[in-house]
Amino acid sequence: MKKLWMLLLTVVLVTGIAGCGSESENAGTEDTAINSDVSQDGEEASTTAAEVKTLKIAMVMFDWADDQGQYLQQCGAYLEENFPVEFDYITTGTDADEVVNTVQELVTAEYDGIINAMTPGFQAWSAICEENGVYYSILLNTIDEDDKAYAEGLEYFVGSAQRSDFTQLGVDFANQAIDAGLENVLFAGFAEGMLPSVDQVAQGFTQTMDAQSQVMYKKITQYPDNLFPAITAELASKGFDGIVCPVSVMDFGVGNIFANDLVGQTVAIGHNIDASTDDAMGTGVVLYLTDNLTSIVNMNYVMIANAVYGQELSGTPEGYWNIEVPSLVIDSPEKLEEYRTYVRSVDESNPTYAFDADDVALFLTYQNPEATFEDFEKYIGETTIEKIIERHAE
Repeated sequence: MKKLWMLLLTVVLVTGIAGCGSESENAGTEDTAINSDVSQDGEEASTTAAEVKTLKIAMVMFDWADDQGQYLQQCGAYLEENFPVEFDYITTGTDADEVVNTVQELVTAEYDGIINAMTPGFQAWSAICEENGVYYSILLNTIDEDDKAYAEGLEYFVGSAQRSDFTQLGVDFANQAIDAGLENVLFAGFAEGMLPSVDQVAQGFTQTMDAQSQVMYKKITQYPDNLFPAITAELASKGFDGIVCPVSVMDFGVGNIFANDLVGQTVAIGHNIDASTDDAMGTGVVLYLTDNLTSIVNMNYVMIANAVYGQELSGTPEGYWNIEVPSLVIDSPEKLEEYRTYVRSVDESNPTYAFDADDVALFLTYQNPEATFEDFEKYIGETTIEKIIERHAE
């Protein structure tokens, strides 16, 4: 289906080029003008004067050195190879004041857009973007109901594409532990308030565990620098047979199991693929794993690029919105193999992406002016492993 869409798009573009004649020949080589829409009676329906210049986008997160950060940078490099965009990767602190200060510095640095994974202080730092006319989106995280209500009146907030119901993810993790017959489970997360998504996972997990009596559990939270040793101390002395690792924490949990010779004694349940996942799944260390990174950088790029170029997807809603990105479930070595083949290859010479360059081109309005928000939402909402295989099969 995607190849048919791309074929039709190519025909449209070729036809447009053929009709441009000498205008195309005289156009500049660095920038490409977006064509005006023309109504059936030949009159201009609307005009977009924006140019397809090379965008400069800042991505903001608290850590780029871990596996998640490395993968997001890989997605950025992939986009740079295929589209006119350059990314800078900005490290910020974890509290609201630090995030606000980071954004304040970025809006004076002539960035076209900011993709921010750090939502603390959202109202304060979004106000800075609004005052300076800088488009921005949210990556990896979510905002609370008060922030969503505040976002309804924002002009430069282009929305988000990610999983939003992290509370249900915590419920799923708890049920997996219960169904597996675990007896004593450690929940290890980041300090409360640092990442709202982690707080929501913790809420869903603890509520579910408190409603049953067969599985004991303990919850610990720490800032990243202290989390690994805190997990080590707990696993070494408390006899846990399971560890639950929410967003961005899987690396800490699985790494501890291997480092402390707990293979066969402790299993991990968690969110986000990391560098140790392949060995962990193969040795039975990982019982249940979800992932929704699925090229969300690429999706956020679409939203910012369309806004900067002045032609949003037709039907884009006003105010706050989020496109729900499904979490992929990897609960067997076979599922992991599919993931590594079609979603996120470990072969650097042949990388794969759930939302690849062809997918991106379908929803960049300077390449496909007929693209709609409804189609974009549906396309992303169907991002399952099975659908990814169908779209990208040769």
